[in-house]
Amino acid sequence: MRCTIIRLYGDFNHRDEQDRVKLDTAGSERDLAEIRANLKPGARATIYDDSYEAEGILEFIEGTWRARILWETGRDI
Repeated sequence: MRCTIIRLYGDFNHRDEQDRVKLDTAGSERDLAEIRANLKPGARATIYDDSYEAEGILEFIEGTWRARILWETGRDI
């Protein structure tokens, strides 16, 4: 059985008051549209931008997907 890693674009500077990356930018929406049926709160995903990526835990808060970033997993790309 293959496990597909979810990859979602996220702007690491676009965070809520609890430091979660809000996944409501155009790039995030594009990626979310492709995999929306497979999303579940608590799932792990790789959040990326043009120069950095890190793992995050997905949360669905007030109608918006967000990622609680595990900063220790981050790396420059």
